[in-house]
Amino acid sequence: MVEIRVTKEMMSYPASEVTQSRDDFFSSMMFKMDYANRLCEERNDAATLMRIAIGAIVQYRFFNTNHVDLDELSDLDLIKGEHAVLPKTAYLIRQLKRPDEVDLLRKVYGKQFILVSGYGSAEHRKSLTEKNYGRACRSPRPIMKHPAKPIN
Repeated sequence: MVEIRVTKEMMSYPASEVTQSRDDFFSSMMFKMDYANRLCEERNDAATLMRIAIGAIVQYRFFNTNHVDLDELSDLDLIKGEHAVLPKTAYLIRQLKRPDEVDLLRKVYGKQFILVSGYGSAEHRKSLTEKNYGRACRSPRPIMKHPAKPIN
């Protein structure tokens, strides 16, 4: 299995006017979300992050397959891409967020794309986050549990 961390891969692509204010867990998470959103906005493409992930898969395959002389392959062989497939290899792409990302992966990989989702209750996620990151994960601003009532 090859793990593709989208938040790591996306940092190779510039996004304007996104900065990390502090070095704590909460600020880091907010920065990554803002950075990802900015990448999609600037490219006017909600599937930008999966294009980056696909690029990481292509790069991994290139560096981990037996290199062949591309001039010796037919156009059909190049299109099929079988020379760059690693047998028995699964790619785990973490952090899919948008339906457009899933749509792109389905178009590119067809039935070989399998979407698996994990879910935990809010309390369970909070407990795991506090266990793994301690007090640094707590938000410096209050988090609303219910929508605010409109001001009359």
